[in-house]
Amino acid sequence: AIDLVAEATALDLARHGSAVASGTIDGRLTVAGTIDQPRLAGALRVAALALRGIGLGDGELTIEPGADATRVRARLLDNRLRADAYLTLKPRASLSGQVDLDRIDLTSLLPDARKHGVVEAPATARLVLAWDAERGLHSADATVKLLRATLRERGFGDADGAGETVTVRNRGPLRVSWRDGRATVEAAEFVSAAGSFDVGGWLERERSDLVVRGRLRLEVLQVFLRRWLDSIQGEARVDLYAAMDAAN
Repeated sequence: AIDLVAEATALDLARHGSAVASGTIDGRLTVAGTIDQPRLAGALRVAALALRGIGLGDGELTIEPGADATRVRARLLDNRLRADAYLTLKPRASLSGQVDLDRIDLTSLLPDARKHGVVEAPATARLVLAWDAERGLHSADATVKLLRATLRERGFGDADGAGETVTVRNRGPLRVSWRDGRATVEAAEFVSAAGSFDVGGWLERERSDLVVRGRLRLEVLQVFLRRWLDSIQGEARVDLYAAMDAAN
């Protein structure tokens, strides 16, 4: 049988050897049961938490044991990021649950987005995720109620990142699903001062099949095609089909 209690007061994660997390933890964690069926419980408070350089701010983590799974709940970023998930260890470690984002700038969670012309992208969304130790993240569904992305149209090569911007938002829910390496985007409408357009299709790491339809300023396409275009201007009615296979 196991009967362990761990208490922390202002525990500095980085100072105590964590290579992926920084910040401090206060709280109590208990481990009971057996080695084959451990039961975890506890309540932790975190401050200035960051995972792999992504800032998650202050918040709390609650762990509740159950008959078949352990419930893990998190409240971070001033309660604007909320997670509710269930952890099982047998027959293999797995985690499933949902994450709610409330007006969170996605560039703070996805820093590389700024390299691709995204200035800011506050979003309100719900993600439903499934992970296990054998397959990793194998299933995810996102419903985005509101996404307001500010994109830089020009000036990608400028040292100071200067350039005109355009703000694009979704009209109606945006739904994206992920299954074993493929992201599928249901037909979604986006509007902006530069025009409106629909996007749908799927993407993989080395292949994609996307359709863009609508009327917009061509400079907006430069955000998405910056790898191949230095500059494009004008306005057009767009019925664009884009397929990519990196192997060819």
